Parts: sequence; C-alpha cells; structure tokens
Amino acid sequence: MFITKSSKPKKETAARRQTPSSVFHFWFIPLLLGALLLSHFFLKPAHRLAFAQEPSFTVAQREDFPGGQQIPMWTASDGTYLYCGDEFNHYGAWPGATGSVVDPQSYTKLTSANGARGGTYTNEQLRAIDYIIYHGATASQEKDVYGYTGWKARAITQFTLWAVMRGEAHALAVSVPQAELHQPIEQFYSDAMNYAQTNGGSPENGVAKLFVPTGDKQVLFFFGQQSGSLKITKSSLLPDVTSNNEHYTLKGAVYGVYSDESCTNLLGSLTLDKSGSATLDNLPVGTVYVKETAAPKGFLLDQSVHAVKITNQEESTLTVTDTPIGEFDLRISKQDFDHSTSLDEDARSEQQSASPQGNATLQGALFKVTYSGSAETIIRTWVFSTDAHGFVSFDAEHKVSGDDLFTLGEKPWLPLGYYQIEEIQAPEGYKLPEHSLQTWKLSSQDGNLIWTNLSSGKENSSSEHSFTFKDEVIRGNLRVKKIGHTSLSSPDGYSEVGEMPSLKGAKIELTNSSAQPIFYQGKWIAPHEVVTTVETDESGEAAVKDLPFGSYSLKEVTAPAGYSLNKEWNPTVTLTSEETVEAPKLIDERISLQTMLVDAEGSKNPEYAEKLNLVDHIKYEGLTPGEEYEITGELYETKQLQEGTAEPVARGTVRFKAPTSSGEAAVPFSVRTASLEGKEVTAYETISKDGEKVASHTDSHSKAQTIRVTPRPHLPGTADNAYAVPLLLALAGSVLIGCVHLFAAKIRRSF
Repeated sequence: MFITKSSKPKKETAARRQTPSSVFHFWFIPLLLGALLLSHFFLKPAHRLAFAQEPSFTVAQREDFPGGQQIPMWTASDGTYLYCGDEFNHYGAWPGATGSVVDPQSYTKLTSANGARGGTYTNEQLRAIDYIIYHGATASQEKDVYGYTGWKARAITQFTLWAVMRGEAHALAVSVPQAELHQPIEQFYSDAMNYAQTNGGSPENGVAKLFVPTGDKQVLFFFGQQSGSLKITKSSLLPDVTSNNEHYTLKGAVYGVYSDESCTNLLGSLTLDKSGSATLDNLPVGTVYVKETAAPKGFLLDQSVHAVKITNQEESTLTVTDTPIGEFDLRISKQDFDHSTSLDEDARSEQQSASPQGNATLQGALFKVTYSGSAETIIRTWVFSTDAHGFVSFDAEHKVSGDDLFTLGEKPWLPLGYYQIEEIQAPEGYKLPEHSLQTWKLSSQDGNLIWTNLSSGKENSSSEHSFTFKDEVIRGNLRVKKIGHTSLSSPDGYSEVGEMPSLKGAKIELTNSSAQPIFYQGKWIAPHEVVTTVETDESGEAAVKDLPFGSYSLKEVTAPAGYSLNKEWNPTVTLTSEETVEAPKLIDERISLQTMLVDAEGSKNPEYAEKLNLVDHIKYEGLTPGEEYEITGELYETKQLQEGTAEPVARGTVRFKAPTSSGEAAVPFSVRTASLEGKEVTAYETISKDGEKVASHTDSHSKAQTIRVTPRPHLPGTADNAYAVPLLLALAGSVLIGCVHLFAAKIRRSF
C-alpha cells in the first residue's frame, strides 16, 4: 500500500565522500525532526472549538503516528486535524505550508494508483468522507471513535478515509500494526458506506472540506465549518395581561450568542420581532450559550444563561418566558383631612394622620379600582375596603368584590398600565368627597417603577407606593334651650310673684366625650377636655356650630341672675350628621321669694301691745338642696321707706339648710310700738349664701309685706262730765220702765 515518503533520508549502501552538503543533511534533518517532535509536546495548541473557515490557512504540525509506521498526522494553525485525501500523491505538506480551502467536489487533480493526476472524488466517496470526518476525531472535541481516543482515534479516521478511496477496508486494516484497530477501521468503513449508499443527508452532509497545499502536495481533508441556526421564541409569563397592552411588547429584546459559558466570546446577536421571535444563522455546530442583553419594553431582563446545542444544517430552538414588570407593594391610605393638614411633620409622627377624630372611623371606606392596559379598555375592576388603620392593600384580605386579582408567584401583583381609583363610600363619620376619582399610570423607567398622577392634567411622577385620600369629618350643630321654672303662686295673702328674670347669661360648658380627639376652631382637643363654653341669649338659647362627628357632655357652669345652678343637668349629646341636634332642655329654678307679714297669731290686724311680735312668713324656690342659707329680714316704717328716708326699726335673722329647692321659712320681728301706733310697717327679706345675696323681696307697696300697728286704747276723763247727767237720767228711766213692767205683770197674774 501507499505510505507517504518518510521524512528521514535513507543510508547509502556504499561509502561516499563527506561533502559539506552531506554533512548539512546529516545533521539538519534529525534536528528538524527533533524540533517538530518537541513542538508536539510543548507547543501543541489547546483544544478549542475551532473550524478551518479561512479561504487559506497554514499547516502548523506534521508528526508520525506513534505506532511505528511512517504515516504523518497534520494539524492546522487553528488546531484543526487534517487527514490525507490523496493516498497516491507521495509529497506531503510540511509545517508552514499554506494553501487554499476548496469544495471537494471541485477538486480535479486526484492522483491515481499509477501516478496519473486529474482524478476526482465520486459522490458516494464524498458522502462517505462526510460521514468519516463528522464522526471521526476532530480538534473541536475529544471524541470516542469506536472506543478509542487520542492518536488511535486519528489513526482509525485516517485509515477508514483511505479505505473509502480504495473501495475496501480489510486489507488496509490488517496492515495496521495495532491489531485492536483492525475491527474499528472495518466497522467505521462499513458505517460510512451504508450512509453514503443511502444518499446521506442529516448533519453529516457537507462537513468535509479540502485543503490544497501550494505546490501540488497531498490534499488534506478536515472537519470544515458546520453550521446550524438558532431560533429564539419568547413569550410572556402572563400573556392575558401583556397582550394588546401598550406597556408591554416582546419586540426589541436582544440576545447575545456566545461560544463560552461566561459569555465573553460573542458569536452573534438576535433582536426579537413583535411576535417575540428571531433567528440567527451560520452558528457553529456544538454548544452555544445564549444570554439576554436588553430586555423588551415592560419585561424584566432574563439573567439566565441558556445552553443550546447547535446541530449541523438544523434549526435549534430556544423557548424563553419573560416576567413582566409590575408592582407588588401598593397601598391606599385613608386620612382625616384635619389631621393631614393641621399637623406639622414632628407632630404628625406622634399623632398619626391616619387617626380618625371624634367618634368617626377610617375603617370601611370603599374604593373602586379599575385597571386597563391602554387608555380605552378596562380589563379588571375591584372594590377594596379600608382596615381599622385606614389602609387598603391590593390583596384578598381587603378585597370585597370584583374580578380575580393579578398574581405573580402566588403573590398579588399589579401590572403596568392605567389605574382609576375612586372612593365610592366614605367611612362612618366622614363626608364622601365630590371629586375623588384619581387616574394613575404605572410605568417603568430605567429599571424603576414610576407612578404618574394623570388626574391633575400633568404628569407628576413619584416612586411612592401609597395613594392618599383625605376625607373631611362630618360636622354638625348643637343647640341648647334654657327654661326658667317657678313653683310659686300668689294665693293665701302672700306677695305677688314677680316676672321671670332674664335667661341671658347662662354659661354652658361642652366637654369632648368622643373616643378620639377632635379638631375644633384650629386646635386639637383630647377626650375629656373642654371644647368650648357658650352663653345663652335673651331667649335662653345657645348654639355651637361645626362640631365634629362625636359625643359631647354638657354642664351648666354659671346660672343667669335670678336662677339657681342646675347641677343635675349633665346630658351627653351625639352628633352623627350635619343637622342641628337639640340638647335636652336646661331647666333652672328661679330663685325668688314670697312673703306675708303677720303678727304672732297669724293676723294681719294685731291688737295693741307696747311690744309687738311679728312674723314674716317666707316661701322660697330655686335654692340648692343641702346648702346652707341665711334669711335676713328688716322692718321699716312704710311711709319713710317710700320716701327713701327709712331706717330699719327691727331686724331678724334665720339660718337653715334647704332640704329641697323650694320651701318655707319664717323670720320673727319684735318691735316697740310707742312711735309706730297707727302707722304701717313693711318687711324686706334677703336670702344669702356664704355672704352673697341670692334673692330678695323689697317691695314697699306690697300689702302682703305691710301691716298697721294698732294704737293704744283711751279711758274717759273730767273733760267729759257734760255727758254724765244725760247718761244717768237715761239709766234711771230704763230702770223705772223695767219696774213698772214687772209690777203690771204681777197684778195680771193676781186676777
């Protein structure tokens, strides 16, 4: 069989003269072979994914198989294994040789067994060679060729290729010194011919390329560039949300295809179309690594590195799913308008603006939320309710009705798009705002989520994840009606009851009895603190306006002049609407007196006495039960009293504890009548408490308070003798007439 000429010169059989030329060849050729051998061990390039793709390249190594035969192995400068494809051309390429790469079908200088040039490869041979080169040893990967690797795998590949060119394998196989390689060579040949005779195809087709060294050296077959294509198909993890949504598109995603897993050696890139697909051709056969370098609009960047096997002449497919960008943490905050506007930042940290006021609550506000992927189409609608703190989270706990929530990874999630949020029911104690509809757009910019308020007519971007709605508390009015009461009348000789005093001036104190503080007249008032004090007008009415939704305790702290303080009146009034609430009527007892001056016997016409004992009977009302009072009476001469020159002629004092608000008392007077005989005297009465006058009765024209002092009786004197004789004559006549009458009666009885 043909073996390429040895690289070592033959020894001469006859002695020759040692010429300079012979000396040069004697030393140069062994040194050259030694250098080549050393380069095999120390300068052999590392195996890598390499294909001889250049129109020309250079032979880097030539070395014999280690099996003892002078059969060279070639390696190109890029590490590609080369195999002899012209067995009968005895001139092989040396390191440094260059040439061109051609299609084996076009090569027309094949050497025949008799040394003639001009032959070509048959189609069957080429298909078989494709099979051998594809399944044989290559530098791109350490293949197991029929159970062998390394130089033995290369030897099996080379001898099988020559067997195809000869048309039989047995004789060639048994010539190999290594007996274990015989059967693999024959089996490889059989498989290759079976492939060729069935017209080939599949990934093996066309992989064998032909390197033609300059100078008509042996042509060398190698594993030429094999290529396949890669199609990437991308879809959305939530297609129902992202399809036909202006905020999401698969178009524009960019993927890089790399030869290494660390993604440093770029082979090419793909930009996906709107369907989420793109194809990259002419990728080398083997494993490539795919990584997304630019995410499409509305989607997260895929951080994964995908390994894809590229098969020759086939389209490999990588299917990826992108996660849409959205919001996980979002809340609606219901706040009291007064809290959120009246407190500075320091105060708000202590007294949170989420607190309600009065008896109001922030729980139970209903918000309608609608989502649309575009400005025209509504996709989903929900209704959420605030919790006790006035917050709404977009989760099942706060949802009261509506469509299913969006979820991502089993967590509630909000996609990019438009959100309309409207308060449709205010919580108890608050007014529903007239214009509460807010329209927001959730978008993604530079990897950040941005909420833009579209309701104000301009885009106010914010990364805040909470929407605030401020409601005004319901405020109502309170009215108090004061009534004066009297139980006194004017019978039985007592003084007339005077007109009711004015109701103006009663002071009524309001205390916050609500569960929370209230905001009133520019300040916060805690529970149990005084809210305000109002005063009644002439009609006895007092009003308090704009009281927050809550409860208030009322107390009279000052009664108007002429009335007693009603300590038992302490109602609690609750305001639940904007209407005016009437408090229970405040009824004050009038503080007044009725008096009747009589003598000790109870008569208005006392008998004469040098020392006259009088009693002023008093009926009172409006006193505070259980309190101690003092009644002071003064007796005046009526005429002097009316003339304004009177001094009291007698005084009387009584101290007592009032058992009830109304009752009776008596003030005694003792007066000498010497200077008052026949004159009228009048009693004035004053009731005081702790030295303060409470009530009085001082009417100088009151008949009930006035009495006439009876004058001393007179006996007859000497000045009266002129009447004595007539009186005596009259008396004597009367006796005489009586005696005559008796005598006449006796005579009649005797007859």
